[in-house]
Amino acid sequence: MEQAFHTFQNHQYRQKFAVEQLQDVHIYDLDYYGKGLNSIETLHEGEIIIGTLTMKRQYVKSHGLCDNMFSYHTNIRDNTIDDDDFKATMAIVHGYGENSDIFLESALQYALNGFDVHLIDLRGFGMTGGVRMNMWKISDLHHDVVALLQQVNPKLPLLIYGHSMGGLTILTFLVNNPTLNVSGVILSAPFLGVHESAKLDDKKKLTVKLLAPELEEFVVNPRIPVHLVCRDKIVFREFLQNRKFIPFMSLGQIDSIIDFHSDLPVNIQDYKYPTLTMLAEKEFLVNNKDARRILSQAGSQQNVIVEYKDCFHELQKEPNKDEIHAKVLQFAMNLLKDKSKLKPFGVFNEKALRFGRLKKRGPDLVAALKRKIFAIIIYLVIGFVLSKGYLKGKTLATLIWPIYIVLKKWMGMK
Repeated sequence: MEQAFHTFQNHQYRQKFAVEQLQDVHIYDLDYYGKGLNSIETLHEGEIIIGTLTMKRQYVKSHGLCDNMFSYHTNIRDNTIDDDDFKATMAIVHGYGENSDIFLESALQYALNGFDVHLIDLRGFGMTGGVRMNMWKISDLHHDVVALLQQVNPKLPLLIYGHSMGGLTILTFLVNNPTLNVSGVILSAPFLGVHESAKLDDKKKLTVKLLAPELEEFVVNPRIPVHLVCRDKIVFREFLQNRKFIPFMSLGQIDSIIDFHSDLPVNIQDYKYPTLTMLAEKEFLVNNKDARRILSQAGSQQNVIVEYKDCFHELQKEPNKDEIHAKVLQFAMNLLKDKSKLKPFGVFNEKALRFGRLKKRGPDLVAALKRKIFAIIIYLVIGFVLSKGYLKGKTLATLIWPIYIVLKKWMGMK
């Protein structure tokens, strides 16, 4: 494998087209799978040269589960650019079931255009520590986002990119921490609601809420239609063959997702960051309507939502991925061109960050059920008391005592 990596040292990148209305910004003809560039995904630890780019993978300290927790970090950058001369940092967070490998092709495109690109494997996925398929909540993933942000250059502006569950993760993290100097956010098929086909109604959600505290580790099949994840059959094959992909989830994870889906609409006004949201027209995993509804209520002044026709969930791997990459670069460069408004990301104090659920809570299904049960108990107790006194002798008084009272008081029934 080292020999295979060695062949990339003299790799040449060919420009495919210039991104519209932008100077010196291009989409490159990578032929990622055809030229074997996807073999860089097998790098475990260390550094390799890919033409003018350098890719480094390492384990970094993380928190939230135990003292020995670690996250798996990847950095891709142009090795001809000095540390402080990159246009900005782009930090990428993957979606459920996958890992940072799925974004390495995109990372090459952005690095070739002068961005210092950082990626992380979330806990329980890829090469990051943690229990597979359970023992974490969305709030635990926020610690991996922190581990990612601790690796970036504080002197550069920061853009954060989240796909699917990664979109939910960074959105809720930023709602909890609205004062971070983030220059912009890119959301790709964000998981802000479950697709209608899953038929996850309030009854099913309530069932999960009741069972999860006792059966948190119980693993279920979320019924992901793999053939509808991406039109590229190579990506389809990767989902089936790559051992790092995790297609299952636990009741505890589903419970956490339900909580954040419930809380986000009542907290989204606290979210102030400029945002590009990219949706797939033929989405079959996340709910585009929920994404539009929630993001339309956000407090950010610049909120662009684009839906791509005929596209499936993995937008960055779709046949028209060049269009996706170009849109991300346009959004990023438009934010970066106004130097007077730009701030470097800076250094943050991890202890000052807010973790856990969002400040305001959405509708609580379990609490609502308890209130209904309590009301029924009170109703039956009143009926039972009345059946022993005021409505004595009326056998059904416990169940239908209001009717008996009406009949007795206003209709003269004895």
